[in-house]
Amino acid sequence: MRYAIPRGLAACVLFAASAVAAGPTVIPSPPNLADELAAMFKNPPIEYRIQFLLRTNDEVTREDIDYQVRSIREQGGGGVFSYCEHLDDGSPERFLTDWWWKVVDLTASACAREGIQYWAYDEEDWPSGTAGGLLLKQHPDLTWKYLKQSKHLFVGPDPIDYSIEGDDPIVAAVAYKAKVTDIRSETLTDVTDRIEGRRFRWTPPSSTWVVAFYTVATGNVWNNAPYPDLMSRKVGDAIVDLVYRAHDERVRKLPGARIVGFFSDEPSISIANYPAGSLTPWVPAMPYSPDLPEAFQKQHGYELRRNLPLLFHYAGPEALRFRCHYWQTCNRLYCDHYFGKLYRFCDERGQIASGHIHVEESLMALLTLQGGNPLAIFRNMHIPGIDWIYPFQNALPANVPRYASSMAHLMGRPRAWCESFAASGYGLTFQQMCRLVNWEHVNGINMQIPICYKYSLRGPKRTQFYTPGISYQQPYWDHFRAFADYEARLCLLASGLGHVAQVALAFPNVDLWAHCWHHDLLNTRSVPYYQLGDELLSSPSAGSHPRSCPVCP
Repeated sequence: MRYAIPRGLAACVLFAASAVAAGPTVIPSPPNLADELAAMFKNPPIEYRIQFLLRTNDEVTREDIDYQVRSIREQGGGGVFSYCEHLDDGSPERFLTDWWWKVVDLTASACAREGIQYWAYDEEDWPSGTAGGLLLKQHPDLTWKYLKQSKHLFVGPDPIDYSIEGDDPIVAAVAYKAKVTDIRSETLTDVTDRIEGRRFRWTPPSSTWVVAFYTVATGNVWNNAPYPDLMSRKVGDAIVDLVYRAHDERVRKLPGARIVGFFSDEPSISIANYPAGSLTPWVPAMPYSPDLPEAFQKQHGYELRRNLPLLFHYAGPEALRFRCHYWQTCNRLYCDHYFGKLYRFCDERGQIASGHIHVEESLMALLTLQGGNPLAIFRNMHIPGIDWIYPFQNALPANVPRYASSMAHLMGRPRAWCESFAASGYGLTFQQMCRLVNWEHVNGINMQIPICYKYSLRGPKRTQFYTPGISYQQPYWDHFRAFADYEARLCLLASGLGHVAQVALAFPNVDLWAHCWHHDLLNTRSVPYYQLGDELLSSPSAGSHPRSCPVCP
């Protein structure tokens, strides 16, 4: 069945299909551009060099930190992200403790002395958004939420005196008449004001009525831990204060040190309605935030509460319109109150807000975890990013790096990065690394964050988590400079020298919103959508290497 796109919800333009034009392109440039480029190509500046994710997972000393940061600079690195690795018997203490601030002081100072960039990873392990659990410890009411529905039949005009089960907070009660499985939308009646405590009392008109009660529930998410409501204005403010402002003020006190930017890693709007397998139970529900009703009314000009049954039941085009508006509002709150606050904080201080989202290669995940419009999220990053952590045999659709690189081009931002290698194992070779980064660069990536450089391999578990450890412990480390120089030169060439796009591919955000309950349908449509992106990349006009390229074995 085809549904009309609601007015005002035009699909977003996605990505350029080609990295280079089919024919020669004249790029206006100052007379000395060639000389400058040649000099930079010979010895790329630190901005174009690999920025290492330094996973600090043990007691630290100045001697060890100085040696490791110096080794990164000597082997061609351009910077360091401070990362608190606490999982699997990692760091001895938690994120934002005195131990962590010692790590920050030593690492930022070492970067300043070595003349490389210092960045802050904004979380303990992942996903970003919890401040190492401190946010919800201080504000337990700000946990993530989802909307549940329970329905009951009542026959009027008999009076109703019903006790609403459970203890989850009540959002609304809506009465309506149904025809088979569909709702008669003209009968929708908000009866929330008939609730006192948990007692619902109402005398319905004659006929049979359905009364749907909507409550707000919560639960644990990734790593089976509590997680905050990232649509909440209060959560964004708390993250800025607990993590961003605290790091900024700390590093400003260190002689010569500064934070270049921050990395926000795989946050989620919700996991309600996401089939995550054994990682977390599937919940047939919609994301919710206390900020949602007011924001919905302001953005769309009509009431949220009365229309809640349309999220769960079909009632013609009106239901599709409401679902689109609901998801659009959720995505906007997520963008404004989380990513937007981080972006504005960094922008005011001349720092870089960057990050990437979770499971970029699945349309279903982009709906349920990110609100169905990842491109709007990337507008709130100075440097948008992705991750591709698997070997080349675990193919990543070409659309995924284009999400980040296309938005960077559209927003006039010259960089897009990739977090690479983490699940590739200790047997990863330089040839395989080259093949991975070559594919990334063809798709617009021009900044590299290998995961990870491990501070310590002491004990069995530190060697197992996020392999390979690309660091001084590796026997090939003394030869890493050759790869680092190669990668820096590619990042330089792929940055800011002009972009020509012959084809744009629309991102199907409205299709995702309208069919949010039809998981099989969305998964089925994902296949040709991502295949199309791959075919555009491999077409002769795209200028890419053939799949049998001898340079990329």
